[in-house]
Amino acid sequence: MRRSLGRYELTHELGRGGMGVVWAAHDRDHDREVAVKLLAPRGRGAELSTLERRFLREIRLTGRLRHSGVPAVHDHGNHEGELYLVMDLVPGRALDAVLKNDGPLGVEHAADVARRASEVLSYAHGQGVVHRDLKPSNLMMTPDGEIKVLDFGVAAAEPSA
Repeated sequence: MRRSLGRYELTHELGRGGMGVVWAAHDRDHDREVAVKLLAPRGRGAELSTLERRFLREIRLTGRLRHSGVPAVHDHGNHEGELYLVMDLVPGRALDAVLKNDGPLGVEHAADVARRASEVLSYAHGQGVVHRDLKPSNLMMTPDGEIKVLDFGVAAAEPSA
């Protein structure tokens, strides 16, 4: 199924989670591939749901993180009642898929993945953001060996942030 969301042409679904659906998309204005996270629309006149408040918090918190291990946020908004977040489309495979298909990582590789993920989390904590949902499906291993920490959807701002 292909559909448009403003300037974004949604091409295929990448995954579903507790907060919404993530699509691969083409940004026609910037001629680039992106990931678009959508939250289902609410009824007209309804107050913000807990899920919507969490989604808006994810936009605010993730948008302030500037680290090579966190997909950059490019845009966000509301299109015909659907809240959306546009970010880098990260190539590669999630760690859970790697483990399922390839088996356990070697000790050195596992330690490297843990170190890289820890560096990203340390940076996020320094910005006052706590991830709160770190798991293998939220760690993307890119073809060039980078680790990206995905889905700050249940992240929380530390009190001082």
